[in-house]
Amino acid sequence: MVVDKYMDRMKDDTTLTFEFICEKGKLVSLFWADEAAKVNYREFGDVVSFDATFQTNNVWYLFLSQESLTIERVLLLQLPTVVLTDEDVAMKIAIERILPYSRHRLRMWQITQKLPSKVCAELADDMKFKKRFNKLIWNSRIDASEFDIRWRSFIEDYKLQEISWFSKMFHMIESWIPAYFRDMPLSGLMRTTSRSESMNSAFNKISHWGNSLVKFFSSFDSAMDRQRHNQCYLDHLSNISKIKSKISLKIMEHAADIYTNEVLIKVKKEIEQSLFSCSQYSVTNEEFYDRFVVMQYKDIMGSTPTVVNEEDSESECDVPEKTYFFKVVYDKKESRFECSCSLFFQNGLVFSPTNGIFPLKFTV
Repeated sequence: MVVDKYMDRMKDDTTLTFEFICEKGKLVSLFWADEAAKVNYREFGDVVSFDATFQTNNVWYLFLSQESLTIERVLLLQLPTVVLTDEDVAMKIAIERILPYSRHRLRMWQITQKLPSKVCAELADDMKFKKRFNKLIWNSRIDASEFDIRWRSFIEDYKLQEISWFSKMFHMIESWIPAYFRDMPLSGLMRTTSRSESMNSAFNKISHWGNSLVKFFSSFDSAMDRQRHNQCYLDHLSNISKIKSKISLKIMEHAADIYTNEVLIKVKKEIEQSLFSCSQYSVTNEEFYDRFVVMQYKDIMGSTPTVVNEEDSESECDVPEKTYFFKVVYDKKESRFECSCSLFFQNGLVFSPTNGIFPLKFTV
């Protein structure tokens, strides 16, 4: 019935894609995408997340983990840079075979949920232990070598050497720790499960894991219509009303023109933070580049950034104890900034170290 419904719909909508695979008279995999979904993927499909855990049972799980599903057809327009999944072995094998040039990454949230069951009850209830663990693994501002040092220190301090789960996760470290993805644009999807959970919540309101396939498709269409309507409404609000700032800066005015209100709140916070936590430590002017070293104070930041080489911070003047240094390079020809924190590259937002050196004549 579902197949017949979508085959009939394709006759009236030539932009709709619907494909399915049957084996021995049974439907084992299917894929569908309307034009709106294709446009969204074309614009934002450099990072793709597969969530095979939503209200799963043995039937629904097959639709995502069967290798017979031709992923090339799923990814119609371009191959993603990064593919995110849970620790499902079938998905790992399929991605390695069909998307060999895509980076496979595991969703961190599902890994961290296992932590309490892997340690003793005393550590499971120790807030300092959990805070230190989360602060370590979620830190996207340190590089891989620094992470390794901090991980080993963490393991030794809490005497976790004999727990095999920690050894296993360390050997898989390149698949789930942000420090190993500093060279990859993650489009703000660091905490991917929060987005998956948001989507699951939307479907929860109108569907149930025990529904038939026909009911599921009906619920899916309703959920997508509702989500797209809400998106149009929020876009409309962003167009007719902008968040005002008490700080008069050209970069703030430019941000208000190009960002939605939700993103603008984050950008506004970074710009304002840069005024109080960042300052130019040194600047070197060259023919094609201006090179800055920016100081940022940890007490105001709330998180630990990447530290540049020690020789970049040598000076006769005194430096506050909790201070970190970033390299920021301005390409005069391209009118482009690049910061050693890599957060603009990863998340698409200009973070406070870069904002800290913007002359008022620059807009980005």
